[in-house]
Amino acid sequence: MITVLISSESKYPISLLTIQKELSTFIMGHGVTLPTEVSVSIVSEKTALEVSNRTLKDNAVHDVLSFPENELKGKFVNPPDTPNQLGEIIVCFEMAEAEAKEDGMSVERKVIELVNHGALHLLGIHHE
Repeated sequence: MITVLISSESKYPISLLTIQKELSTFIMGHGVTLPTEVSVSIVSEKTALEVSNRTLKDNAVHDVLSFPENELKGKFVNPPDTPNQLGEIIVCFEMAEAEAKEDGMSVERKVIELVNHGALHLLGIHHE
């Protein structure tokens, strides 16, 4: 079972339940069969910049950031009978909104696309 812990400011017009379901299906579709948790935060541009400055030190807003659990807390083994902790995905809502308009898609679909992209990074699948 995949557990998606998701948080968002209430002003964003997206279905958190839909994002949870889509991400769970996406992760299982990439071969994850063990009980696993992943955290997702839909944040403002201001918060995205703060996270970027704190972690990447690049003073840039990114549409999506992902932080694998082993990078967040070191490489520890989960105790028995606890879910595997995949990591955290952070999506900047304003950037998703602008990209959705540019791509001619709904904001919710763009957020899901970005969340799935972040999940690929958590699963160790990267691009150039």
